[in-house]
Amino acid sequence: MAEVVPLPTASETFDDVRGEDRSMRFTYHREHDAVVVSLWLGRVCRATFRLPAAEVPRLIAMLSEVSAPAESSPPAELPTDPPALAC
Repeated sequence: MAEVVPLPTASETFDDVRGEDRSMRFTYHREHDAVVVSLWLGRVCRATFRLPAAEVPRLIAMLSEVSAPAESSPPAELPTDPPALAC
């Protein structure tokens, strides 16, 4: 069984546009120098990914590119259940 640790103070949670109590949480874990991205369904964590802190600037750059056009145009409708290969 995985070790359970307290939630770090540096964290942010985002709700999924599909609703259904889905969310994504980002937490910074200084002891591992990593940002953990976790996918939640209600109170159950379904998956995690550890992003090395050194990769955060690259993630920010990519998110900055997609956020600029979104500010000037309305959001597009997303399918409620996208194909499995949409990743």
